[in-house]
Amino acid sequence: MGLTIGVIGLIVHDVQKIFAGNIEHGVISTLGSLLILWVLIELINTEISHLKGGKFYISVFIGVALVTVIRATMIATFKHEKPPLV
Repeated sequence: MGLTIGVIGLIVHDVQKIFAGNIEHGVISTLGSLLILWVLIELINTEISHLKGGKFYISVFIGVALVTVIRATMIATFKHEKPPLV
């Protein structure tokens, strides 16, 4: 819960950057923060399901890994850097 609240605060901070005039950096940061929030929500939902006796699905972790790679590639592309080797 604390991580989710922290990421929501980060999103609000990033949106404030957009309105302060730093549009490019604000948009990139906001998209990155939204992807982090999505990953956290997926992991929390999976953990809750597992604690309730549900099956353990590896596909969730594959999805989380894909989102993480997409986020890293997106940020590296917009910053005009070479993407990190994963």
